[in-house]
Amino acid sequence: MTTIAFAALPNEEAIAYFKEKGFANAFDRFSWKDVWGEEHARSFTVAKAVRDDVLTEIRDALLSAIEDGTTLETFKAAMEPKLRELGWWGKGIVEDPKTGEIAEAQLGSARRLRVIYDTNLRTANSAGRWARVQRNKRLMPFLTYIQIDRPSARDAHKPWHGITLPVDHEFWKTHYAPNGWFCGCMIRQVSARTVEKESLTLTTEEELAPFRETRPYFNDRLGITEQVPVGIDPGFAHNPGLARFDPSEK
Repeated sequence: MTTIAFAALPNEEAIAYFKEKGFANAFDRFSWKDVWGEEHARSFTVAKAVRDDVLTEIRDALLSAIEDGTTLETFKAAMEPKLRELGWWGKGIVEDPKTGEIAEAQLGSARRLRVIYDTNLRTANSAGRWARVQRNKRLMPFLTYIQIDRPSARDAHKPWHGITLPVDHEFWKTHYAPNGWFCGCMIRQVSARTVEKESLTLTTEEELAPFRETRPYFNDRLGITEQVPVGIDPGFAHNPGLARFDPSEK
Protein backbone atom coordinates (compact mmCIF):
# COMPACT_ATOMS: atom_id res chain seq x y z
CA MET A 1 0.00 0.00 0.00
CA THR A 2 1.28 3.44 -0.93
CA THR A 3 1.25 6.04 1.83
CA ILE A 4 0.44 9.55 0.70
CA ALA A 5 1.73 12.44 2.82
CA PHE A 6 -0.28 15.62 2.82
CA ALA A 7 1.58 18.85 3.52
CA ALA A 8 -0.12 21.45 5.67
CA LEU A 9 -1.81 24.15 3.65
CA PRO A 10 -0.16 27.59 3.86
CA ASN A 11 -1.81 30.04 6.21
CA GLU A 12 -2.91 32.43 3.47
CA GLU A 13 -4.28 35.01 5.91
CA ALA A 14 -1.04 35.10 7.91
CA ILE A 15 0.96 35.42 4.69
CA ALA A 16 -1.23 38.30 3.52
CA TYR A 17 -0.82 40.07 6.88
CA PHE A 18 2.96 39.83 6.77
CA LYS A 19 3.23 40.85 3.12
CA GLU A 20 1.19 43.99 3.76
CA LYS A 21 3.72 45.33 6.25
CA GLY A 22 6.12 47.94 4.97
CA PHE A 23 9.51 48.77 6.45
CA ALA A 24 9.52 51.07 9.44
CA ASN A 25 10.93 54.54 8.92
CA ALA A 26 14.74 54.53 9.01
CA PHE A 27 14.61 56.64 12.19
CA ASP A 28 12.52 53.97 13.94
CA ARG A 29 14.81 50.96 13.77
CA PHE A 30 17.18 51.42 16.68
CA SER A 31 15.01 50.27 19.59
CA TRP A 32 12.11 47.84 19.80
CA LYS A 33 10.21 50.72 21.44
CA ASP A 34 10.44 52.94 18.34
CA VAL A 35 7.60 51.10 16.59
CA TRP A 36 4.94 50.71 19.23
CA GLY A 37 1.80 48.66 19.80
CA GLU A 38 -0.56 48.64 16.84
CA GLU A 39 2.09 50.14 14.56
CA HIS A 40 3.72 46.70 14.43
CA ALA A 41 0.75 45.47 12.41
CA ARG A 42 1.68 47.85 9.60
CA SER A 43 5.45 48.34 9.95
CA PHE A 44 8.20 45.72 9.97
CA THR A 45 11.32 46.40 11.98
CA VAL A 46 14.08 44.65 13.89
CA ALA A 47 15.90 46.57 16.60
CA LYS A 48 19.39 47.69 15.49
CA ALA A 49 18.74 46.56 11.88
CA VAL A 50 19.00 50.11 10.60
CA ARG A 51 20.16 49.12 7.09
CA ASP A 52 17.68 48.13 4.40
CA ASP A 53 19.76 45.17 3.20
CA VAL A 54 19.79 43.59 6.67
CA LEU A 55 16.10 44.22 7.22
CA THR A 56 15.26 42.80 3.77
CA GLU A 57 17.23 39.62 4.45
CA ILE A 58 15.43 39.03 7.74
CA ARG A 59 12.00 39.90 6.35
CA ASP A 60 12.38 37.58 3.34
CA ALA A 61 13.46 34.70 5.57
CA LEU A 62 10.49 35.23 7.89
CA LEU A 63 8.08 35.33 4.97
CA SER A 64 9.50 32.04 3.71
CA ALA A 65 9.10 30.58 7.20
CA ILE A 66 5.43 31.58 7.29
CA GLU A 67 4.82 30.27 3.77
CA ASP A 68 6.73 27.00 4.11
CA GLY A 69 6.42 26.20 7.80
CA THR A 70 10.18 26.49 8.35
CA THR A 71 11.31 25.42 11.81
CA LEU A 72 13.24 27.70 14.13
CA GLU A 73 16.42 25.62 13.79
CA THR A 74 16.26 25.74 9.99
CA PHE A 75 15.62 29.48 10.11
CA LYS A 76 18.61 30.10 12.40
CA ALA A 77 20.92 27.86 10.37
CA ALA A 78 20.07 29.73 7.17
CA MET A 79 20.18 33.22 8.65
CA GLU A 80 23.44 33.19 10.60
CA PRO A 81 25.85 32.93 7.61
CA LYS A 82 23.87 35.55 5.67
CA LEU A 83 23.90 38.00 8.55
CA ARG A 84 27.57 37.38 9.22
CA GLU A 85 28.28 38.16 5.58
CA LEU A 86 26.37 41.44 5.94
CA GLY A 87 28.39 42.30 9.04
CA TRP A 88 25.31 42.12 11.28
CA TRP A 89 26.35 39.54 13.87
CA GLY A 90 27.69 39.64 17.40
CA LYS A 91 28.53 42.97 19.01
CA GLY A 92 28.72 45.97 16.73
CA ILE A 93 28.84 49.75 16.67
CA VAL A 94 25.52 51.32 15.70
CA GLU A 95 24.44 54.94 15.37
CA ASP A 96 21.07 55.87 16.82
CA PRO A 97 19.34 57.64 13.90
CA LYS A 98 17.22 59.73 16.26
CA THR A 99 19.98 61.09 18.47
CA GLY A 100 23.15 60.58 16.46
CA GLU A 101 24.70 58.80 19.44
CA ILE A 102 27.10 55.93 18.76
CA ALA A 103 26.73 52.81 20.88
CA GLU A 104 27.95 49.23 21.02
CA ALA A 105 24.95 46.96 20.62
CA GLN A 106 24.04 43.31 20.20
CA LEU A 107 23.31 42.62 16.54
CA GLY A 108 22.58 39.12 15.30
CA SER A 109 22.77 36.16 17.67
CA ALA A 110 21.07 32.80 18.14
CA ARG A 111 18.99 34.26 20.96
CA ARG A 112 17.91 37.29 18.91
CA LEU A 113 16.96 35.10 15.95
CA ARG A 114 14.75 33.06 18.28
CA VAL A 115 12.98 36.22 19.48
CA ILE A 116 12.59 37.56 15.93
CA TYR A 117 11.25 34.24 14.62
CA ASP A 118 8.89 33.54 17.50
CA THR A 119 7.40 37.03 17.76
CA ASN A 120 6.82 37.53 14.05
CA LEU A 121 5.37 34.08 13.37
CA ARG A 122 3.08 34.13 16.40
CA THR A 123 1.83 37.60 15.52
CA ALA A 124 1.27 36.77 11.84
CA ASN A 125 -0.60 33.59 12.71
CA SER A 126 -2.66 35.49 15.27
CA ALA A 127 -3.66 38.07 12.66
CA GLY A 128 -4.47 35.27 10.23
CA ARG A 129 -6.72 33.59 12.77
CA TRP A 130 -8.52 36.87 13.39
CA ALA A 131 -9.31 37.16 9.67
CA ARG A 132 -10.86 33.68 9.79
CA VAL A 133 -12.68 34.51 13.01
CA GLN A 134 -14.37 37.45 11.34
CA ARG A 135 -15.23 35.41 8.27
CA ASN A 136 -16.84 32.63 10.32
CA LYS A 137 -18.43 34.56 13.17
CA ARG A 138 -22.01 34.04 12.01
CA LEU A 139 -21.60 30.30 12.49
CA MET A 140 -19.17 30.51 15.42
CA PRO A 141 -19.91 33.73 17.30
CA PHE A 142 -17.82 33.10 20.44
CA LEU A 143 -14.15 32.99 21.39
CA THR A 144 -12.56 31.14 24.31
CA TYR A 145 -9.17 32.00 25.78
CA ILE A 146 -6.92 28.95 26.17
CA GLN A 147 -3.62 28.79 28.00
CA ILE A 148 -1.64 25.82 26.72
CA ASP A 149 -0.46 23.58 29.55
CA ARG A 150 3.33 23.81 29.31
CA PRO A 151 6.23 24.42 31.73
CA SER A 152 6.64 28.02 30.59
CA ALA A 153 2.95 28.92 31.02
CA ARG A 154 2.68 32.27 32.78
CA ASP A 155 0.86 32.58 36.07
CA ALA A 156 -0.35 36.02 34.97
CA HIS A 157 -2.26 34.49 32.05
CA LYS A 158 -3.84 31.59 33.95
CA PRO A 159 -6.87 33.60 35.17
CA TRP A 160 -7.84 34.25 31.54
CA HIS A 161 -8.07 30.55 30.69
CA GLY A 162 -11.67 29.69 29.88
CA ILE A 163 -12.91 33.25 29.37
CA THR A 164 -15.64 32.95 26.74
CA LEU A 165 -17.09 36.03 25.05
CA PRO A 166 -18.66 37.13 21.76
CA VAL A 167 -16.20 37.53 18.90
CA ASP A 168 -16.48 41.33 18.81
CA HIS A 169 -16.30 41.93 22.56
CA GLU A 170 -13.87 44.70 23.53
CA PHE A 171 -11.84 42.24 25.64
CA TRP A 172 -10.32 40.81 22.45
CA LYS A 173 -8.96 44.24 21.48
CA THR A 174 -6.30 43.94 24.18
CA HIS A 175 -6.17 40.29 25.31
CA TYR A 176 -6.02 38.52 21.95
CA ALA A 177 -2.93 36.27 22.10
CA PRO A 178 0.02 36.55 21.96
CA ASN A 179 0.09 38.71 25.07
CA GLY A 180 3.83 38.87 25.55
CA TRP A 181 7.21 37.58 24.47
CA PHE A 182 6.97 33.82 23.78
CA CYS A 183 3.34 33.75 24.93
CA GLY A 184 1.87 30.37 23.94
CA CYS A 185 -1.78 31.15 24.65
CA MET A 186 -4.43 30.56 22.00
CA ILE A 187 -7.92 31.74 21.11
CA ARG A 188 -10.50 29.12 20.13
CA GLN A 189 -13.56 30.02 18.08
CA VAL A 190 -16.74 28.11 18.98
CA SER A 191 -20.37 27.92 17.96
CA ALA A 192 -23.38 28.35 20.22
CA ARG A 193 -23.93 24.60 19.96
CA THR A 194 -20.38 23.92 21.19
CA VAL A 195 -20.90 26.30 24.10
CA GLU A 196 -23.96 24.29 25.10
CA LYS A 197 -22.45 20.87 24.39
CA GLU A 198 -19.27 21.54 26.37
CA SER A 199 -21.13 23.40 29.11
CA LEU A 200 -19.08 26.53 28.55
CA THR A 201 -20.22 29.58 30.45
CA LEU A 202 -20.19 33.03 28.92
CA THR A 203 -18.06 35.31 31.06
CA THR A 204 -19.99 38.12 32.73
CA GLU A 205 -18.92 41.76 32.86
CA GLU A 206 -18.55 41.43 36.62
CA GLU A 207 -16.13 38.51 36.14
CA LEU A 208 -14.14 40.57 33.61
CA ALA A 209 -13.74 43.53 35.96
CA PRO A 210 -10.46 42.35 37.58
CA PHE A 211 -8.85 41.98 34.14
CA ARG A 212 -9.44 45.65 33.30
CA GLU A 213 -6.83 46.71 35.82
CA THR A 214 -3.87 48.49 34.19
CA ARG A 215 -0.41 49.72 35.09
CA PRO A 216 1.47 52.67 33.61
CA TYR A 217 4.41 52.02 31.30
CA PHE A 218 6.69 54.82 30.14
CA ASN A 219 8.15 54.43 26.66
CA ASP A 220 11.31 56.48 26.93
CA ARG A 221 11.92 56.37 23.17
CA LEU A 222 8.60 58.01 22.32
CA GLY A 223 8.16 59.98 25.52
CA ILE A 224 4.70 58.59 26.18
CA THR A 225 3.08 56.77 29.08
CA GLU A 226 0.66 54.00 28.20
CA GLN A 227 -1.76 52.15 30.44
CA VAL A 228 -1.01 48.44 29.95
CA PRO A 229 -3.41 45.72 31.17
CA VAL A 230 -1.92 43.81 34.08
CA GLY A 231 -0.42 40.55 32.83
CA ILE A 232 0.32 41.77 29.30
CA ASP A 233 3.84 42.73 28.26
CA PRO A 234 4.26 46.37 27.16
CA GLY A 235 3.76 46.65 23.41
CA PHE A 236 1.50 43.57 23.19
CA ALA A 237 -1.81 45.03 24.39
CA HIS A 238 -3.41 45.00 20.97
CA ASN A 239 -5.06 42.63 18.52
CA PRO A 240 -2.77 42.36 15.44
CA GLY A 241 -5.67 41.31 13.23
CA LEU A 242 -7.61 44.44 14.12
CA ALA A 243 -4.59 46.71 14.13
CA ARG A 244 -3.52 45.81 10.58
CA PHE A 245 -6.22 48.13 9.28
CA ASP A 246 -6.01 51.91 9.68
CA PRO A 247 -9.01 52.85 11.87
CA SER A 248 -9.69 55.82 9.59
CA GLU A 249 -10.18 53.44 6.66
CA LYS A 250 -12.59 51.07 8.40
